[in-house]
Amino acid sequence: MPHSREACLAYLQQSIRRHRLERFFTDPQVVENIAQNAEQKLSDWRDRVEEFFSAEEMSEYAYSMLLLSLYQIHILLDDSGSMFEEDRIRTAQSTIRNIVDIDCAIIEKGIRLHLLNGEDPKEVINSVDDFNRWSEAVEYGGSTRLGTVLRAKIWSKIVEDPAKFARPCLVYVITDGEPTAEPRSALKESVLKCKNDLAANSYSPAAIAFGIVQVGTDEGAREFLDELVQIQELQDHLDVVNQNSILENHFRETHGKPKELESTLALKLLVGAIDRTGSS
Repeated sequence: MPHSREACLAYLQQSIRRHRLERFFTDPQVVENIAQNAEQKLSDWRDRVEEFFSAEEMSEYAYSMLLLSLYQIHILLDDSGSMFEEDRIRTAQSTIRNIVDIDCAIIEKGIRLHLLNGEDPKEVINSVDDFNRWSEAVEYGGSTRLGTVLRAKIWSKIVEDPAKFARPCLVYVITDGEPTAEPRSALKESVLKCKNDLAANSYSPAAIAFGIVQVGTDEGAREFLDELVQIQELQDHLDVVNQNSILENHFRETHGKPKELESTLALKLLVGAIDRTGSS
């Protein structure tokens, strides 16, 4: 586990080279500042959680936090009417709270939230309290146009505006179902179009990393996501996770431990998309 500013800086520089992100970090002082901030943040985090994890786990989580510190996180939340079923809204909100916790722990750039149907918040989400206040006003209803909205609201605006592309971006879609009101191929086409546009503008494939998290147990959604996983063209560009599997396989490790440790375990979810694109 990195214990010094020098160790944090060395790993950040290595990650920038590995993922070919030099274009975003031409000023060495920017990376120096990230490393300096990370040193203290990681120390504070270590003091809170080290009794609950092995040294190997602590090291894995710490390096994941450092990797995420390079990225601006965007979340596209499914606010369609079917989210009322099961505990889907609560599960999605819990997932986002964990991501916000991670941002507060080390990244501190704020989370950009987007809705499939509703109006996006104008400001970044900087704390769990910010998210709780915003989420209370979300009105669920409408269709599930995953590919259409992903392009219109998020990646096309980033790629077309250098001011919004100051950092590489991690984009996670949190959804409960298969797409409606758009072709079934729209999500695939949206992600591939983004990757083609990145390449055309000499960006690394890891400049925008995509992930999808399914909440709920809808079989149609599971089949749709399984289809995406099998598409050869997407295998280096899209990370697909079933949130129920995350809860079952990882979050159960928090039994008897403080609730806030779930956010640490959620790191495995977040870095999956970056690692998938990093060496492509």
